[in-house]
Amino acid sequence: MKLKLYFVLSLLILSLLTGCASKEDKTFTSEDGKFSVIAPSNWAVDIDLNEHASLEISNIFREKYLVVVHESKQELADVGLNMSFNEYSSLIAENMENYLTNGKSSKIETTDSKIRWEIKGTTEDIDITYILTTLDKGDSFYQIIAWTLTSEYKKFEKELTKISDSFTENQ
Repeated sequence: MKLKLYFVLSLLILSLLTGCASKEDKTFTSEDGKFSVIAPSNWAVDIDLNEHASLEISNIFREKYLVVVHESKQELADVGLNMSFNEYSSLIAENMENYLTNGKSSKIETTDSKIRWEIKGTTEDIDITYILTTLDKGDSFYQIIAWTLTSEYKKFEKELTKISDSFTENQ
């Protein structure tokens, strides 16, 4: 009986450990259903990351985070912020850089509708590296902000970029 209990507990622990390392993908959709991203199944919805975000997900156990902020070009224009995509992207990167202690940003990818930045700095004595991807999609701008600890960044950079690149507007 003791051996059977040990076997069952071992299987349960093993399934929990392998379940946490699962690489199956899961689709995360904004509350309004307008867009989605795809992330590994060990990520989850996380509602406490950014009050302006329309979608927030994380793998809190590995300290990986991603939010999507949607901004209507018309709403920006209505408050006097008529700007080009390049101006918008630069403004967002500059604001993030200025928020951080010793913040430094560098543009790492540019296309007509996507600009990606790497932003490093310190907040609350924690070294953080962000991947900011700004998108120009018709009547909207999007910010996809992914981040992790700077000490873990190289390990998670590809995953964070892949999730950012999975962004899709839904019809």
